[in-house]
Amino acid sequence: MAAESGAQPAAFGRPDDAGPRVRRAACRDHGIDWQGFDRLLHALPPRPEYLQLRRQGLAIEPAQYVDLADGRLLLVKERVYTLLRDGACLLLPEVERSLLEARQLAAAIGRRHGQPTRASACLSFSDKAGGEARWLTEDAEIIQLIGRSRWLLYGCGIDDPLPGQDSASLAPVCPCVPVFDVWLEAGDVLALPRGWWHRRLADELPSAHLEVLIEPPTLHDFLAWVLARHAPALVPLRRRLVDDAAAQAAALGTAVEALRELLLEPALLADFRRARALAERPPPEFELAWLAGQQALGAETPLRLATAQAPVRSADTLRVNGCALAADSPAAGLLREIAEQPSITVGALAQRQPALTPEALHEALLDLSAHGLLVIGGARFDAG
Repeated sequence: MAAESGAQPAAFGRPDDAGPRVRRAACRDHGIDWQGFDRLLHALPPRPEYLQLRRQGLAIEPAQYVDLADGRLLLVKERVYTLLRDGACLLLPEVERSLLEARQLAAAIGRRHGQPTRASACLSFSDKAGGEARWLTEDAEIIQLIGRSRWLLYGCGIDDPLPGQDSASLAPVCPCVPVFDVWLEAGDVLALPRGWWHRRLADELPSAHLEVLIEPPTLHDFLAWVLARHAPALVPLRRRLVDDAAAQAAALGTAVEALRELLLEPALLADFRRARALAERPPPEFELAWLAGQQALGAETPLRLATAQAPVRSADTLRVNGCALAADSPAAGLLREIAEQPSITVGALAQRQPALTPEALHEALLDLSAHGLLVIGGARFDAG
C-alpha cells in the first residue's frame, strides 16, 4: 500500500466551508455489511438503473454478466465474480431507494445541509479497481463503509458546475499532481465540493463506500424558476425582437432592469425556497415493529423529520413532506420541536412537552410516523 503523502485535508467543517474536508471515524455504526449487499443483489433487477459493473469508469456491457432465463434477467454469479476479481467495480445507483441504512445515512447528511440527497454505493474486490479522474456536478460526502480506499484530489477543475457540465462532457485534462492524497478507513467521511478533480484508488482488500450527492439550489435554479413562473408577467420581457440594433439594445436594457427588480424582491426568494421544500417528497420509511407492538418507544429512541427540508410555516398551517397541519395543533407543536432539534430523542421531547402524558405522546408520534411526517429510530450518524 502506498503511504499517505502531500497535503492532507483539514478538519471536517461546516457545509458552507470551501474545499475538501475529512472527518475521521464519523460513521462507524452504520449497520451496512456484505450480507446487506448480498440481499440487494438477490432482490434488485439486474438492470443498469439498479446495478452496474464498471471498469476504469466505463460501464461493462450487461451481456457479459446477465442472462435471460425463463423470461427473467438473471445475474450470472461466476461471471460477476470473475469481473470483480479482474478489477471491475460494482455500482449500485440510488442505493438509498433499496437499502434502508443507506437512506438513513443520506438523510442524516441531508438534514445537516437542509437539502435533498441521493446516494450510490461502490464495491471493489481488487487493487485494479480504481476509477478515472473526474469531478462531480453536485457536492458530495463519501462515506467509507467497509475496508479502505485511497483518494487523490487534484484541485478545482471548474467552479460550481451545473448538471451537464461534468468532466466527461467537457473532456478537460486533469492535473498530474494531487493536492490531497488521503486514505479513508472504515467510518471516515470525505466532503468533496462539486467541480473538484478526484480519483479513487482501490486497496487490495475488499472495499465499499457510499457517495452521497447533495443538491442545494443554485442561482441558475432560482433564475430558471423566476423566468418560468413570474417573468411572463413583465411586459418588457414580452416585447418582440426587432431588427434595428439600437432599438433592440434599448428594449433589452429595459427588460434586464425589469427582471433585476423582480429578482431582488425578498418575497420571491422566500417563495422559491418554499416551493422547493413543498416539492420534496422522499419515500416513506416503515417501522412495522412499532405497528406490531414488538418494539417499545424508549427515552433514547431518536426522532427525526421524514424530510431534510424545514417545515413550511404560515399563519394557519405547518406543511411537512406534503402534509398540512393546523399551526396550533399538538402535532404541529411536536414537529416544530423535532425540526429545531435534529437529534432529539423521545425522552427529550417529553421534557419539552410536559402537558402530554407518555401514552398520548407515544400515540401522537406513531400517528405522525404513519402519515410520513417523521421517522422513529434508525441510524444515528454523526454527520457533523
